[in-house]
Amino acid sequence: ERLLYPGRFDFREEWKKFSENISALLDSQEIQKEIAKVVSQNLRVEYLAILARTSRDSGLSLTYPPDQDFGGQITLPQEDPFWGWLLRYGETVEKRQVEKLLESYHSGSRIRELLRQANAAVITPLIANRELEGILILPAKLNGEAYTNEDFDLLNAISGQAALALLNARAGQELILSREMESFHKFSAFVIHDLKNS
Repeated sequence: ERLLYPGRFDFREEWKKFSENISALLDSQEIQKEIAKVVSQNLRVEYLAILARTSRDSGLSLTYPPDQDFGGQITLPQEDPFWGWLLRYGETVEKRQVEKLLESYHSGSRIRELLRQANAAVITPLIANRELEGILILPAKLNGEAYTNEDFDLLNAISGQAALALLNARAGQELILSREMESFHKFSAFVIHDLKNS
């Protein structure tokens, strides 16, 4: 593809740049902005949606873009049957492949509605430590071209790293919260002790 289309990107170079840019980020919104920047610049899409976990036990909900209205709440609960399929398949998949699967797979999954709401053409699961941390949802390209193998290679290459970065950011936030609660408990115990003594 690089020989036939010399103006296209090399996914290895873009992956390397993405790795360098994302390595120092600790905020999940900043990580998601970096994902959006790399994908939209190289794949020429107008927008993209990222569904991610907000806590360890939660399902996936729309976290990027935070102000986008997709005509309803976009979520994928953990108990959705498609969750396990995405985790097992583990790679970028086109909407038509998902629809073909759903024709013989009537299980009450929300994925068909989710694809329609986000106007999805391609889905990339974000998997870290054998857990589904999020989904990257892309619409059709602006120029109407089909997604190529090089596009899929880029999405698959950055997905694992993006998932780990999001997992670390969430774990960092949970650690900060637990430390704040610990400090609050120590302070309240000190105040209660002094009140009892007085």
